[in-house]
Amino acid sequence: MLEILITLKDFETSIETLVKFCNLQATFDKTEDGKFRLLTCSEPENMVIDIFAKLVIIVIHSQAFHLFDHFLTKVKTMNPEEAGDFYFDVAEALIAEKRFIDAMELLTPLTQSTNFNLPAIWLRMAECLKALDRIEDSIKAYLIVVDKAPQLLGARLAVSELLISLGRRDKALEVLTQDEDSEVLNTALLYERCLLLQKMPDKKEQFLVVANLFLSRHFVHIAAKEDITALTTSKAERKKSMIKENKNLQKTFSQGEELKGEFSQTFNEPPSEELKGEFSQTFNEPPSE
Repeated sequence: MLEILITLKDFETSIETLVKFCNLQATFDKTEDGKFRLLTCSEPENMVIDIFAKLVIIVIHSQAFHLFDHFLTKVKTMNPEEAGDFYFDVAEALIAEKRFIDAMELLTPLTQSTNFNLPAIWLRMAECLKALDRIEDSIKAYLIVVDKAPQLLGARLAVSELLISLGRRDKALEVLTQDEDSEVLNTALLYERCLLLQKMPDKKEQFLVVANLFLSRHFVHIAAKEDITALTTSKAERKKSMIKENKNLQKTFSQGEELKGEFSQTFNEPPSEELKGEFSQTFNEPPSE
């Protein structure tokens, strides 16, 4: 129940529940605009760690930071090898409230631990460092994430953006490059590689290879004359099918029914026609420096 209340951001009822059932001592009121405000809070010595963790998160999200030093000190007395999940949950709550320095106080011991030296921890560390404008340290943390979990594409994109901002295009290109033999190629990474290579005059040949790889998903490879016949036949059959689907779709519209299934999906991929135009400019305009 307490977890549900926290998810709903009902911190007043959360504190009232802890007071009633867990011997918490607390005083609170409301601000002029009706917002819950926690004034004092004192937990019993025998409060179980799971409940204490939720109490700390309530204190953070209630923005009762005048009380936080007490709780942070108590959290830091716990062994991060055993209470790593607790450390991480509290750190994430602090990040949500933009308390990046406090969050790093809890993330740092986890990065130095054996059990919790994990990509997710380093990713949050990188985000905190970036928010604090410690770009070099943020890059180092992101690169650890990429090394530990190359499949985390968001980390690759984030660190490549930082590297490009510092003029380190070659390193950014290295980060964006996937192992074609062992990884499933991601279109977003291919797209970013294409855009980056387009701006590097000495990488034109590599640009053509990557651009061809990216656009190849939209084309059929024809190896023999028979393939042309098969392709045109299949296209004709597909065209008939599409006409039939379109008629059914128009009928659905006329009946006022809500579209569902594949017609209601939205796709967040780079528009291929737009990309073709961008890539073709490489042959007509000099790459930007």
